[in-house]
Amino acid sequence: MKNKILVFFIFNLLLFSESISNKYNIIIADDDKLRPLFQNNPQILEKIAQKITINNLGAVIHLGNRVIFDKGGDFYTTSSKENLKTFSKKILDSNKKLYFWIFDSYGNHDFLDTYNVYHDLAVNLKKDLDNLNIDYSGIVVDLEWVNLNTENDNSMKFIKLMEDLKVIFKDKEIKYFAPLIDSPYENFKRGYNEYVLNSLNIHAISMLYIKDGGFYYDNSWIYPYLNDKRINEIRKYLTETNQDTAIAFESGLIVIRNDNPYFIRNFSTYEEDFFKNMTLLETKEYEYYKIKKYKINNSTTIKRNDLVDEALEKDESIFIFETKKEILKNSDFIWEFFRSPLFNDYK
Repeated sequence: MKNKILVFFIFNLLLFSESISNKYNIIIADDDKLRPLFQNNPQILEKIAQKITINNLGAVIHLGNRVIFDKGGDFYTTSSKENLKTFSKKILDSNKKLYFWIFDSYGNHDFLDTYNVYHDLAVNLKKDLDNLNIDYSGIVVDLEWVNLNTENDNSMKFIKLMEDLKVIFKDKEIKYFAPLIDSPYENFKRGYNEYVLNSLNIHAISMLYIKDGGFYYDNSWIYPYLNDKRINEIRKYLTETNQDTAIAFESGLIVIRNDNPYFIRNFSTYEEDFFKNMTLLETKEYEYYKIKKYKINNSTTIKRNDLVDEALEKDESIFIFETKKEILKNSDFIWEFFRSPLFNDYK
């Protein structure tokens, strides 16, 4: 059964590769699915690397937050280290870029926890990569909303951290995921001094995730705050400031509760049985996304992303939101390899 699932995954990866041109970067970040692949499935990794090199600029691999090559880390075993080395070599030998993603934090508290320990962690990681003779193009960190829930400004600490990484990982590109928009002032308030960082050749990968931007409900329809107009405005700014964009191909179910929309369930593949209990009422196509409105035929329940059962009542209206591949532009980073419906994620 396991082999059948993996063959199904490769087949659908082939289908995806035919649907886009070779201009993108794939973010590989789901630890629960990444870990067994690198530990036990070198043949599958070879196929994935082959398709990435043929169809994309490169990849970003999430190595882990703090523990990586030591006990408890995703790459602690000898097999996972060797497979990472082989995977990296295949990407780089094809003149594609490969980034390693380290550190994860959200908000002021998490950021300061990382800030207090990052230097030794980064130095040790550099030594481990050197000892294993694993090559790579650069390092990416995910330190989001560093000024959230504080009156203090962490922007100088963020700059120091990034400068140190540039020294530690010399000759490597240094990038950071960040919720940047088309306002330097607002981005600075969030903790990112773009002017200084860009002058150091440290550039952001801005997370332009429509779903994460939220939705509002008006006149019996839902609308994303990151609509076509806002996406184009932010993209223009990022291009002009030499910064990258990450796009999320997340599609899923939105319900209305007390006149507020809630995105409760991602769909990597649509469950046929669930859709048999729905009647399509209306579809609206936009440049970068599609919204469908359905009516529930018979009362039922569905598992939310948090695994809690959500009741759906007979005749209730729900919405399905889909991000379209037209949102992709040259050199974009695609979030996330395993969760994207374009890959028909294997379970």
